[in-house]
Order: sequence, then structure tokens, then C-alpha cells
Amino acid sequence: MSEKEFNFVSKYSVDDPRLGKLLVEDFESADIVLVGFPHDEGVRRNGGRVGAANGPASFRKFLPKMGALVNIEYGYDIRHLRIHDSGDIDPDHELSLEQCHELLKQKVAHIISEGANCNRLHLLTA
Repeated sequence: MSEKEFNFVSKYSVDDPRLGKLLVEDFESADIVLVGFPHDEGVRRNGGRVGAANGPASFRKFLPKMGALVNIEYGYDIRHLRIHDSGDIDPDHELSLEQCHELLKQKVAHIISEGANCNRLHLLTA
């Protein structure tokens, strides 16, 4: 089979958009707001394996490459969504877990109260 017959669409093609295309600067216009919670303390206190602190950074590293935005087989098309990354809670790990939980609550409350589209606003904490 020749390349022409295969009709491969590369990840760099405009015909193959990825989640990175959905990122917006302001959370007011976002449908989805990401809030990173890069902490291991809760896991450590419960005797689990640490590593969650790397989660938000790893997620952000791969987010622009993730896709596809349209899946004909399952009938979804998310090209209309707008995603805002509002950063991490205490990225320098200077605060206690309890202080970070309080900051997270405040951040979420701010996003909800200032967000223009609360009917469609979803929050994902990682």
C-alpha cells in the first residue's frame, strides 16, 4: 500500500487538532478550568506511594498533544470547548496540606464566583 492510499494524517496536521488548541488565557470564557494540586503529603500520611506531586506537571506536558477532539465512532466532538489552566496550588511546597486545601477551596470559589459561564463550568483537580 502506498502512502497516498494510506492517507495518514500526522499529529502536526490542521486536520488533526489536539487538546492544546482548546486552551484559553482567561477563565471567564472557559468551559473547563484546570487546577493543579501537586502534593504528596496526603499520600505520605496514609502510607501510600508518593508521586502525585508530579501529576499536574506531567499532565500539562502531554495536554497539548492529547486528542483527538472528534471521534466519529463514539459520536463526540469537543472542538467547541475552551480550557483554562489556572496553575497550581502552592507549587513551591511551602505550605502545609491543610493550608493548601484552604487555598484550593478559595481558588475554586473564586473561579465559580467570577466565571461567566457557571452552568457549564467543570473543575478538574489533579
